[in-house]
Amino acid sequence: MTSFKEFLEDYEKKEKERAEKYLKRLEEGKVCSADIYPQKDRFKNLKEPIAKSPLSGFPVWSVVPFYGSTLIPLIPRGDSKKFDELYTAGKIGFSSKDIDKMIDFVKDTGRIQFIINFSPTFYKNLEFLEPLFRELEPPAVIEPLDALIEERIRNEYATEFDTLTSLGFEDYIRLTYGYAGIGGAYLKQKMDAYLRSYAGLKFLGYDELADEIGYLMITDRPEALRWLVIFGNMFVRPSLSPLKEINNFSIGQLTEFIELGKNYGIKMQTIPYEIGKFILEKLIRYPETLDGCLDIMQHYDGEELYNVLGALNVGVKERNIDIIKNKKNDI
Repeated sequence: MTSFKEFLEDYEKKEKERAEKYLKRLEEGKVCSADIYPQKDRFKNLKEPIAKSPLSGFPVWSVVPFYGSTLIPLIPRGDSKKFDELYTAGKIGFSSKDIDKMIDFVKDTGRIQFIINFSPTFYKNLEFLEPLFRELEPPAVIEPLDALIEERIRNEYATEFDTLTSLGFEDYIRLTYGYAGIGGAYLKQKMDAYLRSYAGLKFLGYDELADEIGYLMITDRPEALRWLVIFGNMFVRPSLSPLKEINNFSIGQLTEFIELGKNYGIKMQTIPYEIGKFILEKLIRYPETLDGCLDIMQHYDGEELYNVLGALNVGVKERNIDIIKNKKNDI
């Protein structure tokens, strides 16, 4: 058997080839509205509706019962201790010691799925993830922005952003993310993500907002980073995601997003993570662990919980309080 490092190097090559094929088809207009990327067959027992877990201080088990499959991003860190600081201390709901149980949960139910947002070789120091990579082969997600923007305009956006970062913002990012213990390649990928947030806002027609972020990159770097993260994670990526997944955010995150976006014509209509948490607290017991989540799933048919959140979702999207009132008995 090849070493984990060699396995990841080969894995990265294959993921890059898959992404390039998809992006070429997208650029040529050969991707239809029903297509998703990564394709469904890249997952084990994928079920719809597909959602993404709230990976920032909220246990994934609070949303898993409401969806067919919930996507959990694997964030690379320099070692298992730093990984656990993010996933355990961050209250996401599992640690490096739970990986075998998580693999079994994917195989048995398909109710969670793992994805990677970074190049596979970034995970080479996390040996405890080797069984997960070998058995589940979590697909790498992509941001198709480069294939959607004309090359000349894309280069203009990149030149603008590079000029702004050269005035101290890149140094600030290097200091901010130095704790991850991964190295320069990780920081470059973070900077590429911020470039896509900036370019994505311009591509979607929010030039004034992008320009304001550019001004903050010079005058208030922490605030600029906050805006890039918020609008990148909560607006640009969900708007352009080829996976077309449902995103979960907290009331606090939504409030912050709405407050920042209101002067730029940006709105969001979605159900906050806490609604699902509230509903689950009214059931058997609030699932803070994998076992608690299994307990909920064993007592409630999936369709029941899908319908509850689905009814709320329709009411929120259509801003129709009557729908919510009519569905209150279901809830």
